[in-house]
Amino acid sequence: MRASRIDEKPFRLYLVRHGLSTANQDGILAGRDNSVSLSEIGRRQAKETAKKLKGEEIKSIFASPIYRCLETAEPISQALNLPVQVKENLQEMDYGSWSGQKLSKLSKKKEWSQIQSNPSSFRFPNGESFRQMQKRVSLEIQNFIEFGENAVIVSHGDLIKMMIANLLGSKLDAFQRIRINPASISTIEFSRQGRSIQVSSVNSTYHLSSGKRNLFQSRSAGIFQLGGGSGN
Repeated sequence: MRASRIDEKPFRLYLVRHGLSTANQDGILAGRDNSVSLSEIGRRQAKETAKKLKGEEIKSIFASPIYRCLETAEPISQALNLPVQVKENLQEMDYGSWSGQKLSKLSKKKEWSQIQSNPSSFRFPNGESFRQMQKRVSLEIQNFIEFGENAVIVSHGDLIKMMIANLLGSKLDAFQRIRINPASISTIEFSRQGRSIQVSSVNSTYHLSSGKRNLFQSRSAGIFQLGGGSGN
């Protein structure tokens, strides 16, 4: 990324969560499993998201290296005629030995309440801590501010929640209060050189098919605040 210019114009970041995945439908915490793909609904959501973003003056597209994000980014890339730039720090949290398990089962663990109310003190077994994720998210936010141009960021529920909480100045333990549904768009506006930040929309899904966007959702919807969930 280039350094910011003194005459930098105001810019926006469009935070896009990947479309509904097969793991979302089944209530599974996919983590960094690259065998997980978008469901049929998720692929349609990706196309609808691309159509929504086509009219914006976007200069770049950045995405997590995880397959379901790249699947979501592809129609956006085609609509905007821009390449997808993969960034490792945008990838899903490493849930360690929790990855691949049912959320309904994980929610019964004694650690679950700690994850919901005090995530700053928790590290996933053989995986990443929330503080580690916060550190890489903070680094990427600074990179995007220095980049200083309208950009789409395609990533994961927990990471986008963390990014928004960071920009709002919220404490780490409050980030679980944010909901980010599949294929939602959250918009962040920056003044020159990022001196002023405004979160102008969070979890917008109005661009998705009316009457169909809630079909075949996991039973975990709206209950399990981990991994972003499948929407509501």
